[in-house]
Amino acid sequence: MTAPSTQPATRRLQIAGTATRAAADVGVRAPLALATLLVTLLALPALAADADLAALTKGVKEIAAPGAPGNISVFGPQAFAVVAGKEGKAAASPVVAATRAGKGRVVAFGHTGYLDADVLAQFDTGKLMDNAIAWAGGAAKPALVVPKSKSLADALTKRGFTVTATPLAQLKPGHVLLLSAHSLVADDIPAITKFLAEGGGFITASTGWGWVQISGGLSLANDFLGNQLLA
Repeated sequence: MTAPSTQPATRRLQIAGTATRAAADVGVRAPLALATLLVTLLALPALAADADLAALTKGVKEIAAPGAPGNISVFGPQAFAVVAGKEGKAAASPVVAATRAGKGRVVAFGHTGYLDADVLAQFDTGKLMDNAIAWAGGAAKPALVVPKSKSLADALTKRGFTVTATPLAQLKPGHVLLLSAHSLVADDIPAITKFLAEGGGFITASTGWGWVQISGGLSLANDFLGNQLLA
């Protein structure tokens, strides 16, 4: 754990701008346009406990790939890759990553589709989300805050979670916030940073290469609010 702070710690996770497709031969045929990702247990930084990765991937063998997930740059002593995807013989790239932030925990997915309700029903994606929520919240069924997706809130309620209508400024340890990085506004950053420093859980997603295409020339590394929060 890092020391409590209301300021961002050393760089942890960053959404990158390249697309990563799933491995082609995984032994399961993907329905429609969905492909599958192999769960790859990558080498962890020295301070990332093996128990964290085990908790996040328990019972997970394959997850859906909505569209073309982007890769996540994983760096800093608290960050580690959870799921890697690859195409053909290309090197695997992280598409799901996690980190400790202050007293809090973050899980980031490399495509906004991972926060779509229907994707949770594909392969072991729902199980991975269950694990991510439990790990981020430090409890099997923490209270969830899902401010901008009623369909996701309804799907998680059906999976046995309690979803509360808590404003970001009132988040507290024991809550897990699920919010696409594409939905962030500048005023959200201080509230979420404080929430994480105090011990909250945050699950987010972004399609980095997609944001670049519609950004009007802005910098993914510097201008994208998801990276301002996590990096």
